[in-house]
Amino acid sequence: MTLDVYADLFEDDLDAVSLTLHEARGTSVAEAAITLADAVGHNNFRRAYRTLIQVADDLTTPDPADRFVLAIEPPAHVNPQWDAALAGIAEWRLSQARLPLPGWITSERGNPDWDWTPPLSPAAEAIPVKVENVPEPLRERGVLIEADELASV
Repeated sequence: MTLDVYADLFEDDLDAVSLTLHEARGTSVAEAAITLADAVGHNNFRRAYRTLIQVADDLTTPDPADRFVLAIEPPAHVNPQWDAALAGIAEWRLSQARLPLPGWITSERGNPDWDWTPPLSPAAEAIPVKVENVPEPLRERGVLIEADELASV
């Protein structure tokens, strides 16, 4: 059956149906993963880290529908640690709005034994992370980034 036939079948009902297409403001997690993969591939870890901060910022939009739309599409894989960071940030922000978690987030578990922080510089590695300030979804995946670090300034 073609689309025209379906339209003819439901022609009387079409006037009563209102569909709203929701275009979220911000960069989706899937789009950010492309930028992240490029940055990591070029050893530009500052750009990669800035991308994580932007994801965290975009997922604070006040509209819960925007948050969900930005996170629904599974991102491309970068590497295990960066993937876990993206999933942890997305879970943290969606949970703050009491939104359901897409399957890609719950399936990306990371490794709690990693104690991984993005490799920004030797000086940054010397600064201890206060684990109590790391959002639980990141900590559970072995990613140690404090909540304050993910705030856009």
